Amino acid sequence: MNYYVPIRDSAHRLLANLFLFVFSLIQFILFGNGLLLSIVTEYFAYLHTRKLPPNHDRTSLALPDVELFWTAGYGNSIPPDFVHGKGAACIMVQCCVPKSTGTVRLSPAGAHDITVDPLVDPNYLSVSEDWQVYRRGILFALEVGKEMANSGYALEEIHPLESTTPEDLDAFIRQYGFTGQHPLSSCRMRPLTEGGVVDQELKVHGIRGLRIADGSVFPTIVASRPQATVVMVAEKCADFIRESWKLDSIRNGHSDWRGKHRLC
Repeated sequence: MNYYVPIRDSAHRLLANLFLFVFSLIQFILFGNGLLLSIVTEYFAYLHTRKLPPNHDRTSLALPDVELFWTAGYGNSIPPDFVHGKGAACIMVQCCVPKSTGTVRLSPAGAHDITVDPLVDPNYLSVSEDWQVYRRGILFALEVGKEMANSGYALEEIHPLESTTPEDLDAFIRQYGFTGQHPLSSCRMRPLTEGGVVDQELKVHGIRGLRIADGSVFPTIVASRPQATVVMVAEKCADFIRESWKLDSIRNGHSDWRGKHRLC
C-alpha cells in the first residue's frame, strides 16, 4: 500500500537532492553513519490474518501467515507521478507461508549443458488460501494507514482501491503485486522417493561427495526471514563435513585427523 509522505521521511529525498545524496555518500564512506546506513525498512510485524489486532492472540503458537513492514520508499514496479515536495513510502504486505509451490526443472537441452537455463515455474497464487491471506492482510494494512492519518501524520494513498470487495482486492493484487526475495525449498530435504534432493546430512541423493547448504534445502518455507536459518544450515553442514573427515581418518588409521584436512 503506497503513500505520499513528507519528503523528510522518504528515501526518495536522496533522489530529489543530488547534494544531499553526495553528502550522505561521503558521510557513509568516511564515518559509517547517516542516511545510507539505514536499511530503509526498519519496522516489521508478523501476524496471523485470522486473528488480527485488536483480537490478536499473543499466546497462540500458530505460525504467522502475513508480514507487514513499513518502508521509507515506493514499493512497486510501477512508479508513481511524484508530487513536488513529497516523498513516498509504503506498507508492504507479504504472505509468510504461501501454500502455492512451483517447480525448477532441467530443460532437455540443459540436461547436458550448464549454460542453458533451467525451466522455472514459480506458480504464484495458485492456491486459493494465499489469496485469502493477501485480502485480509491488505484490509489490515489499510486500517494501519487510516490510524496513521487519524493521528495527524500526513500521508495520502497513491493507488487507492476501487473498493474492498474480494473482486477489487484481487484486481489490485494482480495489478500491483510483485515478487519478493528468499526463494526456498527447490532442493528440499526429503527422501528421494518423495521428490527430495538432499538427505538429512545435506548430501545430494545419488551424487557422492556433494552437499548443498543454503535455503533451498528447507523441507518447508520458514515464516520469518531465513538468513539466520541459512547460517545455521551452513554451520551444521560444516559439522557434518568435519565428522565425515574424522570417520574417514579413523577408518584409514590416522589418529590426528585434524592435521589431514582444512575446512575452507
